[in-house]
Amino acid sequence: MKFVNEYISAQDFNKYHFDVLNRRPKKTSGTPPADAWTIDRDANIWLRQFYAETGKSASQDGFTGVSVWDFYWRDDLMQVKLLSLAARINVERHFSARKKLLEIEMSAAMVKYQSQAIRDLEEALNAYKDGGVHSEAKSFSLVLE
Repeated sequence: MKFVNEYISAQDFNKYHFDVLNRRPKKTSGTPPADAWTIDRDANIWLRQFYAETGKSASQDGFTGVSVWDFYWRDDLMQVKLLSLAARINVERHFSARKKLLEIEMSAAMVKYQSQAIRDLEEALNAYKDGGVHSEAKSFSLVLE
């Protein structure tokens, strides 16, 4: 698979109905949906951050460490909830992160493919690095629990 980070084109925005996806209610307060994604066009798999949770009880930067993602896989749109457990960057711009998969919502028909979906999700998150199109990491490693 070959994932790339890019801004969502107008054509893709319409094809995948992001106007509708962006209007879905959030379970908590959070950032606006991203206008960029991590996509493997050959496999027709994409990942996009729907929002990062914010709140009064959050850390100083206002984020709780929980993020909610849209993950399109095998023509099924899943919602993925992740918790950032740790993140580090060194002087050489190597970024490492540890995240916990809190929840993955998928259709009943996709449950039998859950293991493969999670492997592809992990690959997409590795390609996303520390910020997708905004990433400044020269290298990246992820541990997904």
